[in-house]
Amino acid sequence: MSYIDEFDLLPRPRPAASFEAERLLWFLVVASGAVLVWQLPWPTPLEFAGLAIDRLSAVAGLFVAVVGGVVHRFASRSMEGHPERGRFLALLAFSTCMAFLVSCASNLLLLAVAWVLLSASVHQLLVFGDDTRSASRAARRKFMAARLGEMALFAAIGLLWWHGRSFEIGACLAAAEGMPRHALVPIASLLVIAAMARSVQVPFHAWLPDTMQAPTPVSALLHAGIVNAGGILLIRFAPIVVRVSEACVLLSAVGTITIVVGALAMQQQLRVKQTLAWSTVAQMGFMVVQCAVAAFPAALLHLIGHGAYKALAFLRSGETPRRARAIGPAWWNLALLGAGTLAAIACMGPASRWTGFDPRHAPGETALALVVAIGVGQAWVAALGGCGRAVLAIARGLGTAIGIAVAAPVLCFAAYRAAGIFLQPVIGDLPRATGPLMTLAAVMPAVAIAMLALAHAAQPWLGRIAVWRSMQVQARAGFHLGARLDRVLDAFLPAGPNAETRHA
Repeated sequence: MSYIDEFDLLPRPRPAASFEAERLLWFLVVASGAVLVWQLPWPTPLEFAGLAIDRLSAVAGLFVAVVGGVVHRFASRSMEGHPERGRFLALLAFSTCMAFLVSCASNLLLLAVAWVLLSASVHQLLVFGDDTRSASRAARRKFMAARLGEMALFAAIGLLWWHGRSFEIGACLAAAEGMPRHALVPIASLLVIAAMARSVQVPFHAWLPDTMQAPTPVSALLHAGIVNAGGILLIRFAPIVVRVSEACVLLSAVGTITIVVGALAMQQQLRVKQTLAWSTVAQMGFMVVQCAVAAFPAALLHLIGHGAYKALAFLRSGETPRRARAIGPAWWNLALLGAGTLAAIACMGPASRWTGFDPRHAPGETALALVVAIGVGQAWVAALGGCGRAVLAIARGLGTAIGIAVAAPVLCFAAYRAAGIFLQPVIGDLPRATGPLMTLAAVMPAVAIAMLALAHAAQPWLGRIAVWRSMQVQARAGFHLGARLDRVLDAFLPAGPNAETRHA
């Protein structure tokens, strides 16, 4: 190593503006952490200066601020020497602050302003340093999806003010308890549409996989924190959403389609960042499904877990990818999938008694438990499918599989129970989500996830079928949903190299 290389490893001075922005982000981390520590023993929600001081805002704000701070530090080094480094870091910090406000707002007007400014700043990050036609088309799709979501949110805010005569979210939720059902249906439906647009649900998803030309810090912040805003919105307004089963069915249907499209497209991608992007689409579909079946605590856990993983995955996307695991023949994979699923179901009785989480309480909890069981079955395929005939490998894989079957239900049920207790002071005691429509909302995603697991296990056999191979080709292109949307938008909003910058 030369002296120049050694000197290059030393910390470099950063511009004052970048330093101040980073200090602000870490101040938000400390403030959110202090609120969380306060709320753990004294969970009474408070509202101050348009901000909600409760457990939801504390944990969501803490997560957004931590991810923003880490991404900002990464970007300050990766963009070293770039002529627009200062502007880029300022946009990153501003986007993080707006996402923080969306997570913590207790006033509808502040929520609306932060929602719009977050979209505008993300738009500028997506087109940063890239004025190609492909970037312009992706930004145009983002522009249209954001505007539709904002219109839905503004309409919901207007209806909430009309019925509650207040812009404070707490007052509106209290007024909603006495609202007639015909008044709640449009409010819940509009909130669902706004959340779907922000959380990249089909058909609002088409822009996300085509923004991989953006700098890696943008992808990390976008996939780890910003697309979670839709889930935070649904959790914040859970007392309204859960009372309108039609809105829950709509959310579940769209989320199920998003899971299927995202999972199939993810498996066929050739580039790491494209795979991660389609993975985000599928995971956001699962998150909104959890909200649709009234499993809001599980949705919050999913947001935090997926966001942390995806931030790390994007920041490490330049590393050499690991070799994919080998899987066995289709019949063996299917046998392992079934055996693992049944073993997990058998372990759920003791897990329910030990943790206090009852999967039979409502259709949503039942569907959640089935997804856990299917996940254990897939883990059995991964652990034992490619072991071959080596005795030591089989013994090691069998021990791992049995451990997963026993531990996964206990850990998942305990996490769901703990998250429910943690979130109860914020969302209150929600009505039991039962009835034919809620059962339908729970059945659709459970069946879709089971079919995806079966298709993955049977891949060695399905790969020999021409129709399946044709579907894989279509899935690699995202089923051409983005191209179809472009043809529609071309008639109204032409996309030139810099078209989206003018519209932002």
